[in-house]
Amino acid sequence: TDLFFGIWLPLYFEIKTLLLIWLLSPVTRGSSFLYRQVIHPTLTKKEEDIDDFVKKCKEESYSLGVKYTRAVAQKMTTTVIETALAGGGGLVKTLRHSYSLSDLRGGQPGREEASGEDKGNEPGDRVV
Repeated sequence: TDLFFGIWLPLYFEIKTLLLIWLLSPVTRGSSFLYRQVIHPTLTKKEEDIDDFVKKCKEESYSLGVKYTRAVAQKMTTTVIETALAGGGGLVKTLRHSYSLSDLRGGQPGREEASGEDKGNEPGDRVV
């Protein structure tokens, strides 16, 4: 923006430098003047709107945090169980100690593996 204004507005850089000196100088106390005359009255008038906005953001952020935390936990659980069931082997045996077989199926009766290699399974038992 400095290049745009510097080309199209004469004395832009000189005015900008003088404004910065006025704002920063302890003698002129320009920043205090600007705050007392412009910023503070504006904030005071808009205080209720700002408070309502902050409250709304807090409520939305909490609900979004809970929503996405639940979604991630569900996705991780599903992924771990599907990986364990697809891979078989020792992880399935470990999960069988932790979960019942109906919990491992997760309501997906269409997925079947016909293997009777595990000691607890008879040939023809469904392992999901």
